[in-house]
Formats: sequence, C-alpha cells, structure tokens
Amino acid sequence: MILICKDETNRHKLGMVRFEFLENGKQSEISINLCPKMRGKGLAKKCLKSSISFMLNEKPNCEILVADIKLLNEASKRSFEGIGFRMDSENNIFWRFKFYC
Repeated sequence: MILICKDETNRHKLGMVRFEFLENGKQSEISINLCPKMRGKGLAKKCLKSSISFMLNEKPNCEILVADIKLLNEASKRSFEGIGFRMDSENNIFWRFKFYC
C-alpha cells in the first residue's frame, strides 16, 4: 500500500508512505519519503500518523509496524520516535523500530 501525503491547504504533494505487509497482514514494514523541498519542516510525523490511521482502517488485522532507519538519518529516527515507535534493535547500517497497533 502506497499513500501520497498532500498539504491540506494547497494540495501540494508532500511525500509518500509505503506499507509492505508480511505474515498474513499482521505485520507491515513502513517507510516514508518526503519530497526534498518538504524536509525539515516537521511534516513527517503528521504524514506518518495520518497514513497509519488510514492503513489501520483498511487493514485492521495489522498488529505490528516495523521501520528500518539508516543510522545516519537522525531526523527520521526522531519522527518515528515522536509518534510512538520504539527501538527494537540495531546493526551497523540500520536501527529497527517497532510500533504495536
């Protein structure tokens, strides 16, 4: 499932949130990619929250969301933490965050 986030006032595209469902739909990997011009404006949390809410209405059996975030992407880490994701593990490349729906 790929969702496009748009600005509520002028309907400009802000970015996209992708869900890749695993384990019969009970788990999903989630990722976000904001348009370069929209980064650094505090929009990621809003896009993530609204996308997760929409996804859960469509796929209510989803229990766990997993986000793999590159160690160099501190802004993305803060965005996911800011909406309730918690670090589960890390390796040399990624932090793995989980959110229980």
